[in-house]
Amino acid sequence: MKRARVHKYQSEHNQQRCIRATQSSALRFTRLEEMPIADPFHEKCLFERGDSERNLYPQNFPGPILCSDEARGQRIIDVYRLCYEARSEQCAREKVIRDFVAHWPRLVFDAVWLKDLIRRFTVTGSTDDSKKGILIAIANGFRGAASDKKREPAVQKAYRVHAAQRLQNQLNDELKRWESGHERRIADGKDPQWRTDCEAKVKEIARNYSKVGKREKACLMKMLQEGRCYDASMLVIASVFGIPVRTLQSNFNSFLSN
Repeated sequence: MKRARVHKYQSEHNQQRCIRATQSSALRFTRLEEMPIADPFHEKCLFERGDSERNLYPQNFPGPILCSDEARGQRIIDVYRLCYEARSEQCAREKVIRDFVAHWPRLVFDAVWLKDLIRRFTVTGSTDDSKKGILIAIANGFRGAASDKKREPAVQKAYRVHAAQRLQNQLNDELKRWESGHERRIADGKDPQWRTDCEAKVKEIARNYSKVGKREKACLMKMLQEGRCYDASMLVIASVFGIPVRTLQSNFNSFLSN
């Protein structure tokens, strides 16, 4: 009888442990409003690049985040308010305002803190030196929001950078395969056969990528002769997307670090 009781106790104990393990492993849904804004500058960067709310604080909130459009909009407003309040230099504060208006023009008229700021700096008789800077920051923000090239929605930018990176990787791999299939001597730039092969490849690239112009062709010729496949692929993709090579590389670095 005693042995049977021991087995029964162990069975109940194991069953309780399984229940606790199941409960602890279940996904816990968290409302966005329940999450404190621990690092407003981190959240500002995350929202601007169009990342998911789930990546705000994954170490503390690993489960799914419940978020409505209203809650997300209010969160963004509060994040920029905290960033503005955390900066003491006037130029840094103006940059926060400019970024807020440029990235989120639809939220500007819902931001009570910004309306209070404008009201305080535009009252009759106000002589505050920062008044002009605040208004210029707002104007530049709207100007940036209206310019597709200078400022675009964060999600669109993320997709565009991802597409550019995929194209660049494909072209870089193609150029490497082409290069490895030719007997070339980089040290001898006067090799007539190698020069002919490079000229043919440049013409092929220009046919496939119509944005590659005369100046890009000359640069491509030099890069291919020197075996700089990566630089050549970056130049082509930068031409396709209409942005400088340095900006494209910076976007790639930011994309990889996220």
